[in-house]
Amino acid sequence: LMAMGLIGWLMFFDGGAYFFGNGRWDIVLWGFGLAALCIWQSAQPSFILANGLLQYLGERSFSIYLVHPVALYYSKGYLFVWYEELLPFIGAYAFFVCAILILAVILIFAELTYRLIEVPGIHLGRRLIVVKRNYEDTRMPQV
Repeated sequence: LMAMGLIGWLMFFDGGAYFFGNGRWDIVLWGFGLAALCIWQSAQPSFILANGLLQYLGERSFSIYLVHPVALYYSKGYLFVWYEELLPFIGAYAFFVCAILILAVILIFAELTYRLIEVPGIHLGRRLIVVKRNYEDTRMPQV
């Protein structure tokens, strides 16, 4: 709500002129729409945006973020070959087939990095926090 108030001030009272000059209304409308979406989801989550698939992807989002450029770089040649081979048979749907294939590759590698790197790191961090708390508790003077 504070963000919407700030956006209103920037729009209607020329507050934005102090920072960037006059703004673009399309960007302002996107801002209002996304702010409304955030408020809606925080008040009453929808099944469309809060379901098992999106939670799964959200947990692995950092791995997906790190893996996708490498997977795209090394798969680029294969994607071009697959696209050229499929194009005469299925036309423009070849793009969607290639997109599904690269998404599958990215998700497989993201799952591997999540399970082999992120999860052990999370567990290690939790153990270190417990060890630090226990160490600090033993150093506290007894009253």
